[in-house]
Amino acid sequence: DAGVSSARLDFVVTPSDLPVRKPDLTAFISVLERYGIDPAHAVYVSDHPADGRGARGAGLTFMAVLTGAWARADFRAAGIADEYVFATVHDALSGFGVLPGRIRRRGPRAGRGRGRGA
Repeated sequence: DAGVSSARLDFVVTPSDLPVRKPDLTAFISVLERYGIDPAHAVYVSDHPADGRGARGAGLTFMAVLTGAWARADFRAAGIADEYVFATVHDALSGFGVLPGRIRRRGPRAGRGRGRGA
């Protein structure tokens, strides 16, 4: 449970929806293109340091969440600045004023559905 209601999300993407597995930046780019999202106006939140490379390579702002699997030092070693590391998803989104459902999109909205479950 990420602490964010799925009712507030525009869509959910699972690994089976992707052409490759993350942290390959192609995974991130495919989602941006599929949904017409400008990476300059989007964030990616994860609890894995390797995801930061792919997300940032695709132009996304990366926010790390400490779930217990990885420590702040692991994210720092992966090049993630401390101000982008948070205790919870809610803290990450609140800390940067990001509200799910308010993503700026490029062009017409494609793929209105939520995809498969999380």
